[in-house]
Amino acid sequence: MDRVFQEKLELQRDKSDIQHRKNYLSVKKAAKAYLLRLKLKVIEKYGGKCACCGITNHIFLTVHHIEGRIRKDEHWKKICSNTWRNALKEDRTDLKILCHNCHFAISHYSNQICPCKNS
Repeated sequence: MDRVFQEKLELQRDKSDIQHRKNYLSVKKAAKAYLLRLKLKVIEKYGGKCACCGITNHIFLTVHHIEGRIRKDEHWKKICSNTWRNALKEDRTDLKILCHNCHFAISHYSNQICPCKNS
């Protein structure tokens, strides 16, 4: 009797774990889709292409804070969604769209000039 009870209990746990995993993946998928929709709207609002080199593929584009930004919260996804949401709500002059290459070059070198402008 005790063995049968243990097996039923394990089976119930397995079903619960599977359902929890399905719910987690569903929520994660919905969050990614939401962030992508926000990103596409912001990219369109701020010109639809890299302000430096002109790349238009949204996969390579990101928001650049012209004056830099102060990180208030260490949770990246919260910052990411807040950046996209705030950029969509307001007409901000401190943001521009850049591809990841131009963004890295401008953000990490002291002269703030992208190498593609020197070519």
